[in-house]
Amino acid sequence: MIIMKAGIVGFPKVGKTTLFNLLTRGTAETSRFSQARAANIGVSEVPDERLEKLHEMIQPKKKTLATTDFVDLVGVQRGEIKGTEYLSHLRSVDCLLHVVRDFEDPEMGVAAADLHSQQDIQDFNLELILADMDVIHNRLEKLPLLIKKMKNKENEDELALLQRCASQLENERPLREMDLEPAERKRLRSFAFLSEKPLLHIVNFSEERLTSREDVLAGSLAGNQEITYICGPLEEQIGRLQPDERKEFLDQYGFTETGRDRVIRTTFHLLDLILFFTAGPEEVRSWPLRRGLNAQKAAGTVHSDMERGFIRAEVVAYEDFLRTGSFAESKKHGVFRLEGKEYVVQDGDIITFRFNV
Repeated sequence: MIIMKAGIVGFPKVGKTTLFNLLTRGTAETSRFSQARAANIGVSEVPDERLEKLHEMIQPKKKTLATTDFVDLVGVQRGEIKGTEYLSHLRSVDCLLHVVRDFEDPEMGVAAADLHSQQDIQDFNLELILADMDVIHNRLEKLPLLIKKMKNKENEDELALLQRCASQLENERPLREMDLEPAERKRLRSFAFLSEKPLLHIVNFSEERLTSREDVLAGSLAGNQEITYICGPLEEQIGRLQPDERKEFLDQYGFTETGRDRVIRTTFHLLDLILFFTAGPEEVRSWPLRRGLNAQKAAGTVHSDMERGFIRAEVVAYEDFLRTGSFAESKKHGVFRLEGKEYVVQDGDIITFRFNV
């Protein structure tokens, strides 16, 4: 099964743990800042209206949503990321959610003049670059000796690739912006470079500053990174409302979805993930899958035995199922398909896997 793991990062006192609680519906301590605290780890269900509709139509015994893991890490001062003890946590996640402060706090002595969202985004990108430069320079010091001793072409290829990466970083450009072949990206995977990871900047606005949010979000971001926003106090209010009241509240502020749903959806997009569904009388369930993977790999997401003994996939696109109303009607209308192992799964496919082990 694919497990998406996102690290919530940023400078101190920007609202990382507040975001963590919103995403996981948790109650982690936010009132005191502690550099010594352990990372908060939680799980969040991935909302999807299509699964809700399938549940309504099929009425199974159980409904199971795909999940996302979130790790909330202690804030670090500028210049300290490459020396922090939790650097291994950063390297273990699939993407980084960078929380950016854009709210005043008189109690902490933070005034409007102290808020520099665009600069914070640039500075954090630079922190990731510096951390990666340390790793590359350490490796480059060792490689010439290894090449001389072992005369290994793989080491020579690695040296050439890392020299290109070093040049990129020295120009203060993250590795995610490099044009790399799939084999080169695979070679770099073991380093788990921070500036290569997908990066979502989440600007945390106060309610008073929401109207000016477009000024912060307007900046162009290159490479595999995006920017969105939340308003912590508003999101906490939304979380306490019933679903029907929630929609009315969102409409008041001109929002089409909660900040929680927006962050999860954007993270999915950054990681190039899709959702497919399995559906029957016992359970309807959503499953995350890397875009472009085939039916046999999707079967392995459900269970390794299904991948190993794969025979075929019975597929109905969600929109076709919605239009016809049932699997039986989908067959009558010719939109129920039998696909082989090389079929590339599409977002929203409803699949029944046939296998034998």
